Amino acid sequence: MAQVEITVGKNADGSLNRDDILIFMHGDRTSAIEELYASAPFWLYLNPELLRLLLQPIINEHIRKGISSASQGAVIDLGEFPGRDDFDVPDDVCQVTHILVSLAIRRSK
Repeated sequence: MAQVEITVGKNADGSLNRDDILIFMHGDRTSAIEELYASAPFWLYLNPELLRLLLQPIINEHIRKGISSASQGAVIDLGEFPGRDDFDVPDDVCQVTHILVSLAIRRSK
């Protein structure tokens, strides 16, 4: 849980907006899908609502980019966490990770 950041939005009057809570997981990249996928059983056990709050920023990014089908691609993360040194994962490692995640999801159905 050390890599988790919980944010709470504010209303116009400066009070906290309890309906605008998001959770970000940061490591080398912010809310990387493969990290969210690997940690999903933990969040489901702890509290499924926390998993929903972790996935919401990714869903928001899909909406922002206008991605509505798998053929248009997918958001794999929210970019680098501010203040971190540059870290570049080779594309072939990312492709293998996406294939493994896709296979795991398909097998779980």
